[in-house]
Amino acid sequence: MNLFLRECKSNIKTFSFWCIGIIFLILASAGKTTSMVGHGDAGVTELLSQLPKSVQTIFGVGVVDYSTAIGVFAIVFTYIALIAAFHAASLGVSLFGKEERDKTFEFLYMKARTRNKILGSKLLSGLCQLILLNAVSFIITIASVKIIFDDNIVSDFLPMMTGLFFIQLIFFGFGLLMSMLCIRMKTAGNIAMGIVLVTFLMSIAADFSENIEWLGYLTPFKYFDGKEVLSQGLSWVYVLICAIFALLCILASFYLHKRRDLHC
Repeated sequence: MNLFLRECKSNIKTFSFWCIGIIFLILASAGKTTSMVGHGDAGVTELLSQLPKSVQTIFGVGVVDYSTAIGVFAIVFTYIALIAAFHAASLGVSLFGKEERDKTFEFLYMKARTRNKILGSKLLSGLCQLILLNAVSFIITIASVKIIFDDNIVSDFLPMMTGLFFIQLIFFGFGLLMSMLCIRMKTAGNIAMGIVLVTFLMSIAADFSENIEWLGYLTPFKYFDGKEVLSQGLSWVYVLICAIFALLCILASFYLHKRRDLHC
């Protein structure tokens, strides 16, 4: 069987669980916001105005309009991005690491394929899964908003989902690189997942105090913050930074893959 199709088939079950999780988040968020959207945001704004300034910044008080579906989903987007980032990092690690975990190196690498071709097929499979998860998130969000609120948020939500893809890409590349640098898949997975969590917390911490606002420059979650993308648009400088970082991780992975000893 073609290696690309084999990779896609082997990840169907895991991919389905990630899709279910992100769909549940979107639908639950849409259901919880029915009392807010279309009824004015005075009550919500008044409630949030009683919170500390740093917390107000996190929730986008004065930036997003809580009486609109897109305003609410600009905040929900943060958690969609977190789930997608965990999936991307996990996928990047498992592309190479699962062969070592399952002791299938000998079966795969004894066939008439170069190492670059093997990793390239795996990489293409991973990128397709990233795009598919992004598309599922986009379609479910647009459909749920249209059905529940009879509102069209495509033009506003599309830039956020474009940013989401680059968040996915950067953690996918990092996860792949970790799988090449670490002997054990578990170690690579722990590091990759830890970096996702740390960078997410850094994006939140950057909003709490001006003294540590510089942390926002170190995390892609801040580059594509939903409320900022909604109010200011997508920053192509950040897109370029993420694309270059992901590309460097992938190129380094190809280099290390050709020189790595395979532990069967």
